[in-house]
Amino acid sequence: MAAIEAGTRVSARVLGLENELGTIEEGKIADLIMVAGNPLENIDILLARESICMVMQGGKLAAGNF
Repeated sequence: MAAIEAGTRVSARVLGLENELGTIEEGKIADLIMVAGNPLENIDILLARESICMVMQGGKLAAGNF
């Protein structure tokens, strides 16, 4: 979890952008990925292109593997 937070919430805070991105909250930029599996159990799943099911950029579906 610490690695995921370092790449999201913590990075946004360091850049002074915590009000715009870094966490999933209403009013923030919605850049998200959905993966098949639990990255808390196996963080390498985030590196496996075939495990990415959906990509959202700015709250809009950018890619999906449904």
